[in-house]
Amino acid sequence: MLFNWPLKWLTKLFTARQKGDHTASATGIAVICADVDYSAHALVSHWQSEGEFEVVAFLDDEPWSHRTWMLGAQLYYPSEVTALVKKHDVKALVYFEQGKQLLTVSELDGLAKEGVRVVPLPSQSANGGVSGEDLAAQFLAAYQGASPH
Repeated sequence: MLFNWPLKWLTKLFTARQKGDHTASATGIAVICADVDYSAHALVSHWQSEGEFEVVAFLDDEPWSHRTWMLGAQLYYPSEVTALVKKHDVKALVYFEQGKQLLTVSELDGLAKEGVRVVPLPSQSANGGVSGEDLAAQFLAAYQGASPH
């Protein structure tokens, strides 16, 4: 019993460091990515090397991926997006036009009314090999030009 406390303490420390603190985006502007395909992976991988944007959550409707982790952010159901926006002070949501449409038009409009910049991007399969850097440039141009309704 006496020797269990260091193990419990180390386990809690490791778990906290592994998951990270994604509240209010300590390293960049908080973004939710509404997809988990190749385009999303390429874009988020590029952001991780640059640091200007930080994905605090991914959205996916598949039950087997719920609450798993990808590139340092947890996967959530689309129905959780409003709570995630409030919890993490999210400034933008990116989704891919040719991918699965996880959010309805009214949900996207509702996010925009909350001050979240909703940024659609073409998906990898639709534009034949665009790099994460190119997707990041497209996102930045749309993010700076988009204004919430």
